[in-house]
Amino acid sequence: MRLRPSALLLLVAALPCCAAPPPRPVDLDGIAERRDLRENHVGIPAFDGLSLEVARELLPVLDPELQLAFSRELPALAGREHAGLWPDPTLNVDLANALSGGALDELDVLVQVPLAIAGRQQALANRLDAQARLAVARAESQVFERARELEADWVAWSLALAEERSNRALAEDLAGPLERIEVLVESGNLGTVESGLLRLARLDAERRAVAASQRAQDLELRILHSLGLRARGRVAFEPLAFGGDPLTFGGDSGEPEGSVSRELPELIAAAAALEVADAAVQEAHRARFVEPSLGAGAGREGGGRRVLFGLQVPIPLWNRGLGALAQAVARREVAAQTYELAYERALEREERARRAMRSARGRRAPVEQGLLPLALEQESILSELLTLGDLRPFLLVDAMERRQAAELERLQLLGEELVARMELEALQAPYGTNVEQE
Repeated sequence: MRLRPSALLLLVAALPCCAAPPPRPVDLDGIAERRDLRENHVGIPAFDGLSLEVARELLPVLDPELQLAFSRELPALAGREHAGLWPDPTLNVDLANALSGGALDELDVLVQVPLAIAGRQQALANRLDAQARLAVARAESQVFERARELEADWVAWSLALAEERSNRALAEDLAGPLERIEVLVESGNLGTVESGLLRLARLDAERRAVAASQRAQDLELRILHSLGLRARGRVAFEPLAFGGDPLTFGGDSGEPEGSVSRELPELIAAAAALEVADAAVQEAHRARFVEPSLGAGAGREGGGRRVLFGLQVPIPLWNRGLGALAQAVARREVAAQTYELAYERALEREERARRAMRSARGRRAPVEQGLLPLALEQESILSELLTLGDLRPFLLVDAMERRQAAELERLQLLGEELVARMELEALQAPYGTNVEQE
């Protein structure tokens, strides 16, 4: 049997379909170089400190995990590119006559072409489009949550630096009374036990300063890694300023008004998942429609040629795609309930953030209005008495430590209030929405 030119052409056209895509190499050695060069590609200032606002903007650009999250839309986009293609034809070869007659040239060849008239390709394309939007929405939701974690870490790092400065200042404040006490000990007017109390308090303050410094370095490394930057790089961070006025970092000391934004990334992701589920229902519904196939070909019989024509029509009697459709409808119902639950959880999260803000402010009020002023007054009085020869240094040490503890407690409460306020503002007006509006 000789191959006809048309059959040879079909064979040559089918050969490229058998070629596999080339393997994708993984370059682990280049990761260290990418970490070194990443901070240079986004215009991070080399000398000025990186602020929290700028770090939030750079978060999706620098963090490789977030970049991977945005890359999850690529499979859906790749499938969407070919979703509208016409179904491949089918080549049917009837070998019954050839084998029974012993002549290989008596063949019936029929090419069948499916008629894509049920809208399955468009339904598939719609589902893939929805899946791509879902991947982006989930990536945006992940960026939103990582931004909240970055804010909390930034506040904790700033507080650790403030605690270090406070303890070092306390150690320096204890140096003056300690010199006075040493003079009294050398003159025999005071025992070594009292002087040891001051030395112990100063060493303890220095110890707490070292502990706060180490904690700040741990948090700084965590912030660097959250931004996809390496340790010991050239990027420096700008700590938050916790001044005497809470307006320093809040703008308006009042509680933010409003409720949860419906443009919250988590809600957008839940809505996108519902859209995917609805598109899957439409796809399963379209799959139930009958799509016939037309066939045409040629053959040989009894030494003569003949023209072949065929029509293949599926008969939906028992299956009818009802099982797949029922499952798609059930998944859509689950996605709808998940969307509703996501909004309810967002409302609860807004209530918890508002409660945390009020709680921190309520606990801070007695510290600022009662404890801290009294501790400052007591320390001032005892310092004056010590210069006048009062021999009760342990009272001064106690007053100074109480004053410092009150200051640190106030800073911690300011930090709690700031974290709750930033989360509340983010829930009411997501960062991504603000950028688009601007």
